Amino acid sequence: MAQPLGRSPKVLIVHSDPAVAKLLTTRFLDRSCDADYATSSREAVELLQPASPPDIILIECTLGSGTHHLYEVAPYAQVLFMASEKQPEILRAATPKGADWISEPFTFDNLAARVKELLAQRSQDTIVTLGDVIVNFTTYEAHRHGRSIEFTALELDILYYLARNVGVTVTRKELLRDVWGLPRGVRTRTVDRHIASIRKKISDDPHDNAFITTIFGKGYRLTGARFPARNPRAPA
Repeated sequence: MAQPLGRSPKVLIVHSDPAVAKLLTTRFLDRSCDADYATSSREAVELLQPASPPDIILIECTLGSGTHHLYEVAPYAQVLFMASEKQPEILRAATPKGADWISEPFTFDNLAARVKELLAQRSQDTIVTLGDVIVNFTTYEAHRHGRSIEFTALELDILYYLARNVGVTVTRKELLRDVWGLPRGVRTRTVDRHIASIRKKISDDPHDNAFITTIFGKGYRLTGARFPARNPRAPA
């Protein structure tokens, strides 16, 4: 899932030139980021952990054709393409619509500024309201009428995942894979127990399923969640 930003931003650099990839990784580490690199889209997918995806993926434009695989594993990461102004438009057309760009050559300060801007956009999605409940996924705090509501970290991760898929049915398998990081085939009722606990905390009536609806045989759907500002970027 997309982790709340109450920790060092996680950056993944994908560049075919190992020297460039290593240099950018080192510079971001110097800026107190959690940074790693890959030299191909396939290698990047192998590095990604569904339970702890990057906040930002910096990817060389020539590797853009494999980006859809990255989106499958890290659908909430902000993606910034590094592209030369001399590269043909047909190459740019192969990358997702609405993608963010930075033209090479660039200074690291300019790149870091763009990353900071994208992180600021992403952080707008870390506060959600559910009726009279306000949840801040950055600080891991929740309140109703000024009174604190105690969620566990895992409950907030589940709620954040549902909120980022508001109106969409999320299966138990998806929650186990993307929140727990468990492999396919694992069968457990722990998801149901956590959902029941979340329901009790977001409603005064423990039997009120107004926000989280059980879709029998499938999973759960969250409705009525509102983000103060959304930056929708759907995979192409």
